Amino acid sequence: MGTVIGSFIGGLLAIGAAVLIYKRIKGTQGQGSAAPSAAGTAPVTETPDPAHELAMLMRSLVQLNILVRTTHGLSVEIIQLVERVIDLLENTTPQMMDRHPSESLTYELKRIAGAHLPQIVKEFIDLSEESRKHHDAAFTTAIGDIRDQIQRANDIVEHNEVAEFKVMASFLKTKYSSGEL
Repeated sequence: MGTVIGSFIGGLLAIGAAVLIYKRIKGTQGQGSAAPSAAGTAPVTETPDPAHELAMLMRSLVQLNILVRTTHGLSVEIIQLVERVIDLLENTTPQMMDRHPSESLTYELKRIAGAHLPQIVKEFIDLSEESRKHHDAAFTTAIGDIRDQIQRANDIVEHNEVAEFKVMASFLKTKYSSGEL
């Protein structure tokens, strides 16, 4: 019973943390719309300083890395898997923001870096060590899937496959966006 209550409270804390991260990121984007337009480009916002937005995303990823490294009971494999995803995001997101700032793929990568990845990791970390053991495989699969999608986005950026931007963005939006985050 205590584990269920603890898991529930941990889930609530994770949701709260995700909302705070989202509000912080959204706050830097101005008052513009938060949803991509139907044309496949990111919403037009009053972002005064893309460098500031990037710095906030990178700081969020560093904090996530520290959280993973300092959480007792995580396996070396899980730590390394999450760190690989963080490294990919730290490499791909700035490139996309620099080269293709208005593309929806850029928007979706920023949402994964700033909200989705921290939320899924935090929810896993908030579980008791015993519960983590039971959810280890599902978490590993979910993070591995995110890593694969970000790697594909990275390949698209490196090879400048502009036609793939909209397809990949649509896939990421459908897979990782709930409409609320």
